[in-house]
Order: sequence, then C-alpha cells, then structure tokens
Amino acid sequence: WKHDSKIAYFIPVKHGDRVVAVVATGSRAGEKEQKLVRLERHRVLGEMAAGISHNLNNILTSVIGPAQLLKHISQDEKIHEEADHIIRAGERAQDLVYRLYRSAKGDTQDEQELVDINSLVKEAIQATRPRWKDEAESRGAPIEITTELSDIAEAYVTASGLNDILINLIFNAIDAMEFGGTITIKTESLSEGAKLVVTDTGNGMDQETQDRVFEPFFTTKQDVGTGLGLSTVYGTVTRWGGKIEIQSQPGAGTTFLLWLPGGKPANQIEQKE
Repeated sequence: WKHDSKIAYFIPVKHGDRVVAVVATGSRAGEKEQKLVRLERHRVLGEMAAGISHNLNNILTSVIGPAQLLKHISQDEKIHEEADHIIRAGERAQDLVYRLYRSAKGDTQDEQELVDINSLVKEAIQATRPRWKDEAESRGAPIEITTELSDIAEAYVTASGLNDILINLIFNAIDAMEFGGTITIKTESLSEGAKLVVTDTGNGMDQETQDRVFEPFFTTKQDVGTGLGLSTVYGTVTRWGGKIEIQSQPGAGTTFLLWLPGGKPANQIEQKE
C-alpha cells in the first residue's frame, strides 16, 4: 500500500474454520479516486452476488423440488407437514438470495406491506424448533419458548425480512443459553406500528459488547457465526424506518426491543408519487 492510502475493509476468507487469507480494500485521500474505488467495489460485489445467487438458487431448487414431489407421492400427513416446512424454508432462502443480489446491485428498496407479526412469530418458532427443541434436549440443555402476543400486531415491513429477523434473534438467544433456558417473544400494538420484544435468560452482554453487537463481522462466538446476523437485523429495521435497542447485563440475559413502523416511510411515499 502507498502511504497515502486508507484501508476501508478487511474481509476474512475461510476454509473450514481456518482463516486462510484476508482481502483488504483501500482508497486514496483524493475524492475522485475514492469514488472510483467505491464504484469498482460495487461492481465486483455485484458480479460476486450474481454468481452466488445463481449457484444457491440451483441448490435450493434441488431441495424444494424433491420436497414438493414427496408431498405428491405420500399420503402421510406428518410427511406433508414436514415437507411444507422444507418448502417454505427453501422459498424464504431463495428470497434472501434475491435480496442479497439486489443489495449488491445498489437496489435496497423493499416492497413493504402491512404484515401480521403474530403469524410470523409462530412460523419462526416452528421453523427453528429443530435447534431450540430437538438439538437442545439432545445435549441436555432444554430450551422453552413462550409467547405473549397482543390480539393485533401489524407493521409496515416485509414478511420475508421480518422472518429473517425473528430467526436471527431466536438463534442468537439459543447460542447465549448453553445450559438451556427460556426465550420469551412479545408483541404489542402501537398507534404508530408495533413493538416486538425478544428476551432470553442467557449469558447477557457487557456494555462493550452491546456497543459493538450490530457491527458487521463482530461476533463473540468461537466456533460458529460470521458476525453478520445482528448487523443484518439492524440494517433491515432501520431501512424500514424502525428502531432497535438492547437491554442486557452479564449473567442476566438479553432483551432486543424492536419498534416497527405502521406506515410507509415518507421517502418511499414521495418516490411513489
């Protein structure tokens, strides 16, 4: 690097659980050079996202197709139920891949709509059941999920985006409770939208961790995780025009509080008009 360059990002490249390389991007102090670097970075990310999207969609099609076929050749209701879970999860993954591609291309506009939060909470609990129920019990650390859902809880978001958020928060809570515990999910209807609260009885966080938890690539997990889950949650909620906060203390669990908008953000209304 030249002396007048600045490192903008470090991106670890892993093989298994080993970091085998680090990709760094840099830009010079000049405004023109910085703009060119940004444009080139977005171009490369767009090409990478296109390739990843294509390959992942092929893989997901190979998962969804057999599950759909299984529904046709079996009369067993339990098999139908499990096949539906596979199909829905695969379709959500396809949507996530598509949104990744759009984001890399610079198109971050979400097609927001009025969504029933309670139904998505129930879906996310069912989708994550293998981890919080089966896996946790198999290692002798049972986890219980309880809900306190208001009669009506609606917000102007995207169903797939909120589903991703709920799954991320549930998985984060599971990882914080190595000896088991309880996850509580609450919803509350507000005049300006809805409030979603996810609480766990896990390890909790000190203030330094709370200050950094939404940073990309920041993680306290030793063996799993990329540090992108909570940064994605933060980015999605703020893009919708909502807000997210943390309440936590070491040894006393963690609570994530999300305020979700009840109407389309002003900038989106102006764009429509």
